Amino acid sequence: KRLKQALPKLTKIRARLVLHLAFKKTNTTGEICHVCKIGNLSDMVTKTNPMLEKYGLTIKNYPPASPLLNSFGEPTTVHCWELVILEDEGPSPASRLTNSVEEKNAGELLKQVA
Repeated sequence: KRLKQALPKLTKIRARLVLHLAFKKTNTTGEICHVCKIGNLSDMVTKTNPMLEKYGLTIKNYPPASPLLNSFGEPTTVHCWELVILEDEGPSPASRLTNSVEEKNAGELLKQVA
């Protein structure tokens, strides 16, 4: 319900980001930027969160339990991102917003913001 109320208030690209996070597993910065065609994810989240917070949602990021390795085998500072309900504390998988919109509605919403 919260997601459905917030989506019409977002721009196309912000709605695409929110829908991606709502219906996909937690993703890393690079994966989200590639799939959602976003150049600066941190900036996008900074601008999107104030609107989401009005509906009790927010996008959070956190480092993965084990740092990801780059192509040289070195640890990276890549973070994971997820959409969470504000009442939840921390970025635990249980806090993810998963089934706020019916599956068939999700497909329709994705078409509208594509």
